[in-house]
This record gives sequence, C-alpha cells and structure tokens, in this order.
Amino acid sequence: MGKPRKLSRPRRTPVLYFPIAIKFAAFITLLVLSFMWWVTVRAVQVAEESQEKEVNQSGLKVVCTLAGLINPDWLKEARLQETLEDVLNRVLSDCRDLGIMDALVYDRHGNLIATGLKEKVVWMSQDPKEIHFPAAIAARVRIREFRYQGLPIRSFGRAIVQPSVSGQTEPSLGTIAVLLSADQIRQSREDMRQQMIALSAIACLGAALGSFLLAAWLTRPIRALAKDLRQVSLGDLEHRSPIRTGDEIGNLARAFNQMTENLEQAQEVLLAQKAAEHELALATRIQQSLLPRGLPQPAGFDLAAFSRPAREVGGDYYDFIPIDEEHLGIVIADVSGKGIPGSMIMTMTRSLLRMAARHSLSPVETLRQVHEELAPDLSPGLFVSLLYLVIDVPRRKVQLARAGHNSPLLFTGRHGKIHTLNPKGLALGLNPGKPLLESDLEMQAVALHPGDILVLYTDGITEEQNPSGQEYGLERLARAVVEHHRLGAQGMVEAVLADLELHCQGGEQVDDRTLVVVKGLPEEAAG
Repeated sequence: MGKPRKLSRPRRTPVLYFPIAIKFAAFITLLVLSFMWWVTVRAVQVAEESQEKEVNQSGLKVVCTLAGLINPDWLKEARLQETLEDVLNRVLSDCRDLGIMDALVYDRHGNLIATGLKEKVVWMSQDPKEIHFPAAIAARVRIREFRYQGLPIRSFGRAIVQPSVSGQTEPSLGTIAVLLSADQIRQSREDMRQQMIALSAIACLGAALGSFLLAAWLTRPIRALAKDLRQVSLGDLEHRSPIRTGDEIGNLARAFNQMTENLEQAQEVLLAQKAAEHELALATRIQQSLLPRGLPQPAGFDLAAFSRPAREVGGDYYDFIPIDEEHLGIVIADVSGKGIPGSMIMTMTRSLLRMAARHSLSPVETLRQVHEELAPDLSPGLFVSLLYLVIDVPRRKVQLARAGHNSPLLFTGRHGKIHTLNPKGLALGLNPGKPLLESDLEMQAVALHPGDILVLYTDGITEEQNPSGQEYGLERLARAVVEHHRLGAQGMVEAVLADLELHCQGGEQVDDRTLVVVKGLPEEAAG
C-alpha cells in the first residue's frame, strides 16, 4: 500500500504567540528582580541603622567627654570663656575624623557663650527633630536633628552642672551641644542603593540570559516534537520522532510514535475496510444481477420468489431456466460458504447449471454434469446443496432431483394435505473426483394439478430462531402453507415471510433467506 495522501495544511487561528523560553526567562527575571528589590531594601535599612548607630555613638562619646572636661566656673566668669573655647577647639581638632562640625556652649538662659569655631553663630533651626537613642537617654544626652545650609546636622546636648558633695543634683549651669554632620548617613544610603541597583540590574540580566538559554535547551526537544506533530498532521503517518532524551519529554516522544503507528495501522485498516466494502458492494451488484430480473409465466402455473442475504453477499441462489417451449427448469441452492467465496461458488454453479440444462431434460443428468465440472474447483469443506426441477408445462408434470438440499413441500389441493418430497441425493462437491451414481442421486416425479402448491426454500427459513432459541421449523412452515393455500404464489411468499418475522420477534437475520413458490392454476385461469 502506497503512502497516504498528504492533507492540506490546517488553517491556524491567529493568536499572540510567546515561546516558552521567553515566558520562562520573563518569570525568572521577575523573580530575581523581586528578590533583589527586597534585598536592596533590607540592605539599605541595615546599613542606615548601622551608620546611624555609629554616628550617635560618636556624638554621644564626644559630648560626654566635653561635658566632663568643662569646669562649671568657666561658664560663670566671662574672663574664663576663652579658656573654654580653647578646650573646645582642641577637642574638635582631635575629633575631625568622627565628623564633628562644632561644639557650642550655652548658659542657663540659652545664650551662646562659647564655640569651638570661635564664632558666635546660632546653628539650631526652629523645628529640630528629636532622635530616640537608648544609650543617649541613659547618659542624659538629648539628640536632635535639623538642617543647616541644606545639610542634615545632629545636635548632641547635655546639661553642665556643678558637682555636689552631698550627691544631690544641682541646677544646670548651662548646656553643651556637639554638632555632627549626618550627611554620611544619607550618603551611605544613596551609595548602598546605587550599588544594589547596579547589582540587581546585573543579576536580572544574568538571570534573564541564563534562564532563556536554559529554557531554550529544555524546550528544544519540545520544539522538535512540535515539528514532528506538524509533519504528521499533514498526513505523513510514516514519520517518527527520534527519542532524544530519557525524561518525560522522551516518554512523550515514545507515546507520540506509538500514537502515530496506531494511526497508521488504523488508516491501513480503514483503507482495507473501504476496499473490502467496495468489493462487497460490487459483488452484491454482480450477485443481484445474476438473479432473475423477472418471473416467467408458464401457462397453468403461478410463480413467485424471494431472496435476501444475511450479509452484503449471500450464498443462496435461485433461478428460472427456460429449456424449450414446453419445459421450464427451476433451481434453488445454498452454498456452504458465505460472503464473497460463497458468491463466487454460486456464480460458478449458475453458469454450469444453465449450460448443462440446455442439453438434458433429466434433472439427475444435469446435476451429474454440474458436479463433474464444479467439484474439482471447490476447496475442501465447501459444497453446494441444490434442488433442481423441470416442469413439463403442457402435461403439468414435475421431475426433481435433490442434491443434499432441504426437502420441498407439496400441498395437494384435492386432498388438502401437505407432503414432504425426499428423493435421495448427495450435495454437489462432497465427493470430488468421483461421479454421482444412481445410489447418490435419484429423481422423483410428481403431478402439479390446479390448486397444488410446491414450496422450495433454504435452511435460512426453517432454522431461523427467535430470542428464546427456538427454530421456525418445517412444521410451522407447513402450517403456514396450509393456512394460506388459497392465496396466489406471491401472496403465499408474503404470508410465509410475515409468519417468519412474527416468530423471530424482530431478531436479527443470521442466515440467507430464499423462498420459491410454484402453484398450479385452474384451466380457466391458465387460459
């Protein structure tokens, strides 16, 4: 069988197409970006807290040191304030690396009396921000933050008190405030943010590229399998997908190959089935064409026939053979095989019988000739049961020979009784290579008077079963003939078939059904 015809490419529905590699890369990039954003926020927060703690500790250390160095008398006498400023300047010089910008000393009334820069400048803004720091509370230091010339400044203030001999707290003589630049906190935050942003960008780009390459590598077998699917969808069922991996995709490729193989086999079976159906249809037409297209109308006789195969092609056969002006041959047969083989044997039998009938009026001699020609060509186990009769029309005589076929029924109108005709006979083809002897085949002669009915049938009539498994049987067929003997030949056929359908109760036909009725007519009807 040649390659199946390739189908036309299916029409695609336009959709927005995104490869899996791009989807995977976008997902990984988004995941990394979210993670890096969280890391950046946390890192900036930690760095800011650490830097702020460091600044607060530096300012706290310096203010506590200065508060311990200042003599309260320096705040009381103006002549000693220069000494105070020298101390402040010396300490500030030593603490420049800590980010200390200035140190201010105020009296108890809030007036600035000394500064490390020796400039009487008020640094404090109007709305300072209080900074909470646990260590400052313990050291009695007040931390506030304000802006000066656009820069963030932190003020660490502590009261200056006169030491008490009794241990009681003395009133505050003044306040010392150490000013420290808080810009390094902002700068540290910005540096950390920029570094994390740069790191995040690099990580995202790396993640996108890596995930894209990974997804492309992982989906390469899927793309190859999709290409194989398109090849098969165009009708190439012989195409197979090479199994490239040992994972789930490899299992998918194996399942795809198995599916394609099953489809190929199914298509071959379908094509073979269609070919067989075509052959059966052709055989059915041929077989139907071999059956008589019309019924002869011999004087004094009424003829009717029916045949319906159980399948498209059956093994039953009937025929009317005009031998000469006074003699008519009638045959009904059943081939042991069904379907096309049975049809072929039936066709052979018909041709041989028609040729042999032209040279003899004897049914026995005719069947002997058919057997000699047919038997050598039959396979073992195949045979033909056949009933052949010759009607002498003017004399109303019937000669018949039965080659293993069902015994015909004869209803005599004068007595109202029915008889079974049982001439001895062996089916054609049962003894290939040997002629049919007189002991194998005998002839019986009967007269067919007006009102008499001769019924020929195949076993598809008598052996048909109802749903209970009970056969129609020869006795019920005989009763139907007796009950409807006043009907014509065609009416008799219809009555028997109706009674058979009643018996079967709508069951499926399992064997070929063939029925032939010959009825003698009165002289006036014949005329």
